[in-house]
Amino acid sequence: MLAVARPASALRTPQCFRFATRQTYPVCQYYSTQNTGKFDAVIIGAGPGGLTCAGNLLDQGLSRIAMIDEKFTAGRINDRYREVPSNTKVTKFEKWATGTNAFKHVLSKAPKGNAYEKLLAMDQDTGCPLGDAVDVALVLSDGLRNDPRITSVKSHVNVLEKSKDAWVLPEVDLETTRVVLAVGSHPRPNALEDKYPHLTSIHLDSALAPSKLKQAVPKGSRVAVVGSSHSAILAIKNLYDLSGVNVVNFYRSELRYAIFKEDWILYDNTGLKGMAADWARTVLAAPDLPSNLRRINLKQEDRSEREVYDAELKDCTHIVSAIGYDINPLPTIKVDGEAVQPDFDPLTGRFFRARGNKEVLPGLFGAGIAYPERVTDREGNVESAVGWFKFQHYLGRVSPEWTQNP
Repeated sequence: MLAVARPASALRTPQCFRFATRQTYPVCQYYSTQNTGKFDAVIIGAGPGGLTCAGNLLDQGLSRIAMIDEKFTAGRINDRYREVPSNTKVTKFEKWATGTNAFKHVLSKAPKGNAYEKLLAMDQDTGCPLGDAVDVALVLSDGLRNDPRITSVKSHVNVLEKSKDAWVLPEVDLETTRVVLAVGSHPRPNALEDKYPHLTSIHLDSALAPSKLKQAVPKGSRVAVVGSSHSAILAIKNLYDLSGVNVVNFYRSELRYAIFKEDWILYDNTGLKGMAADWARTVLAAPDLPSNLRRINLKQEDRSEREVYDAELKDCTHIVSAIGYDINPLPTIKVDGEAVQPDFDPLTGRFFRARGNKEVLPGLFGAGIAYPERVTDREGNVESAVGWFKFQHYLGRVSPEWTQNP
């Protein structure tokens, strides 16, 4: 059960946390956690991955779960990527939203006219702006945080300690058998921005938001975009749509598209889909590129990558790096007083003590975009399964083992 509200004097005790629920408490309230600091699981991060984890752990019968997040606003995808068109069909978001009994219960109690009902009214076989899916995640976030089995803690975790059979989070005075890292990720920086200081860097987050991009790039600009991923193609399209802007795309890999088979998808996680695929086929794969768009392959027989950049970047004014995502900073993880850097196992969701050391760290798990499942398709291609519905499928498979054998 959630702790009972205490008088103002409780604010001075060291065991006082900040909890918040958007629907119930417009302003953060304080609760005493005396005698309530032991949990079945603690989930660090409340984006789509963390929410999916919470739903599955509830379905597995855990009754005391703490979720820790600084804002509880569905993560970076809500803060930065609401304008981004999805590369998956609406029906996949609907299946994610009804993928656990805990999620279904929340939706059954949601007010009429909620974001899930809006999602159901859309064409299920097309994509949608990610904001429409995020709004459903916010409904689920609010509902889960009103569930008496969930305790939400507005905080940042800097230290995570393993001692005997328990994990301890000393900053928030929590102890648990299981910790799930659902910390999310951020765009990977590119050293080019330091090597060519005349270039103005445009953060990938801004390049993926047309409303922000048009304010960051004046007419007459020549913008370099590095990469050929889904994010890179969307950034190129957004720049291409601006008036009076030239775009130069540097790439190492040729365009790859997801290929839809009868009952599976080849290059499901690495191939272009949706609007990005349609636009790439129409514009980038055309025999003649538009006059304001160039593509330059970095793999050339007569020039090194550095020589290509030296020759081509001198005329550019801005640069966008779309070369992948890195895991957000982790807490310092200590085991029996020793700091460790655990190695993730993408088949089980567990962690080994270190790279090369296959000793499993009991009770430590990873989920979401930072720690996705590794899958092998029918043609032997190995990929990371990134996507809300894929998180749901993965956690549905591994969470029973997490709960039965921490």
